[in-house]
Amino acid sequence: MTRGRLREAVVRSAILFAVSVVLVLAFWFHAEFYQLGLLPLTLVGGLAVFGVFALLWLTFSPQPLLHRRDAGRLEFDRGAVSRILGGTQTACLRPLDETVRPRVGGVYGAWPADGEKRVARLRLVDARRVLVRDVPEAVASEAGHESVSAFLSAWEREGHETGPDALALLLRFDVMEGRA
Repeated sequence: MTRGRLREAVVRSAILFAVSVVLVLAFWFHAEFYQLGLLPLTLVGGLAVFGVFALLWLTFSPQPLLHRRDAGRLEFDRGAVSRILGGTQTACLRPLDETVRPRVGGVYGAWPADGEKRVARLRLVDARRVLVRDVPEAVASEAGHESVSAFLSAWEREGHETGPDALALLLRFDVMEGRA
């Protein structure tokens, strides 16, 4: 478990514990509250239940608790953008010399190479180095290529090194949110 995920799990667990304590205290307070009348009971009770549900929603939501800026920017061609938004592409292969140093668990913006607006937010779930010549068929498919040979020809066409020791960065991600 990465440090960020561990911290997120601890925060979410602390919130659940706090909600549990509040609910236990509410049972005790409930007996005393009937003395105030029906209207205050209804209004304050409704607000308390709403607050509990809102905290539970925040705790179990896939979004981070605090919306932070994207950790970086990943650019894709238009075909890859449509595959990512359609859910058929869940990885990409990048040269190691890029300026983006990916952090697993980080949220990155997906941008079209020729666009000016972010089209999706991607949570990085895996980042590893792979030899370009040893990319398996499944990885090439996951990265949106029809075959390993299609990947290699696209890699060469983009001007990246293809020697026996050439490395690529394999990034696997989950789409958190996206718009066409």
